[in-house]
Formats: sequence, structure tokens, C-alpha cells
Amino acid sequence: MEHAHEGGVAHSYGTVVAAQAIEAGAPVDAVVVMGSPGWSDRAAAAAPGPVHVAEAAWDPVADLGRFGPDPSERPETEALDTAGTVGHADYLEPGSVSARAVAEVVAGVPSPPGPRAMDLADVARFVLGML
Repeated sequence: MEHAHEGGVAHSYGTVVAAQAIEAGAPVDAVVVMGSPGWSDRAAAAAPGPVHVAEAAWDPVADLGRFGPDPSERPETEALDTAGTVGHADYLEPGSVSARAVAEVVAGVPSPPGPRAMDLADVARFVLGML
């Protein structure tokens, strides 16, 4: 009997809740986080497979780091292509590149990782962190 694919998809603060579920042993083998305000070190260590990260250009929530390190900057995560997606709300806009990338992960056939993008907010967070 083939193993069922168990995935989790979370957006915004829901990614913090997903991290807590993974830390508690949620049986997932794939995770997608979109517009995440932080991903804990414990969740990164407990994730059974890759954590796929969608971070759109100019997503202010994703750049906050309020609940842990920005998952798009973690070396163990895989970036999803979000070309054409801007801001915090349109990750699953029908027909978008990011919606297709999320659907591929959910289907168990993710495409190769997308490019890791950096916008002005990422640079500002980096500079402020150095102070």
C-alpha cells in the first residue's frame, strides 16, 4: 500500500500555528508557508521534509520577522516561484505563478525551487539587524 501524501499549507499568522503543529509532531511530509512573519528554529528542526516558502515582493508581513527568522532566508527551506505576485494577499490568485507552485507541492510534484528574491524591506531588516 502506498503512503498517503500529507501536506500543510499556511498563510500569514497561520504559518506560526503550522510551526507549532509541526513542533508537536503533526504528520506532514510537505509544508508550504506563504507570507510568513517568522518560522521557529524548533519547527525547522522538526519538519520531516522541505519547507516550501512563498514570499512575494513587497509583502510587509513576510519581512517582519515578528515570530522568528524569515523562513525565506533559512538555508533548509525551498523557495517557491512567486513571479508576478506582489504584497501579502495574492499568493493563491487563480492563474498566478505562486498558486501553481503551491498546487504542485500539494500534489506531491513540486517544481524545482524558485529564485530567492530580496526587496528593499529585506535589505532594511538586514541593515537594522546590524545596528
